[in-house]
Amino acid sequence: MRSSSTGYRLLAYMDRNGKPAPLMTLALAAWLVFYLGRFKGSEAYPPRDGADILAKVKAIGALDDGTDKGRETMIAAYLSEAAFWGKSIDTPALRSAVLADFAALTAEPMSIERLGQLIDAR
Repeated sequence: MRSSSTGYRLLAYMDRNGKPAPLMTLALAAWLVFYLGRFKGSEAYPPRDGADILAKVKAIGALDDGTDKGRETMIAAYLSEAAFWGKSIDTPALRSAVLADFAALTAEPMSIERLGQLIDAR
């Protein structure tokens, strides 16, 4: 997954609106949940990407030591990874939003109904 245009669009949205795009933060969190395999049934749906990207995601996931600080460190590293975004897109506001979305996505098994609730809440 290499999407520098995603990072630039997200930063442009933040510049225009003063806050992160809510559905984009949810998508960023969902990408990380998927690539880290932190969902029920993940063994049946492994991510398919270049070995370099998978290795970066694995290293980033290892930063989450189960504490709030570890999870925040993981999210900051994810948003800072230039290989994903073309440059660091980490900002306190974006990190906070992606962190909250990551927590919501991993709090309990996902369902279509829960996903709908997360989207509707935006």
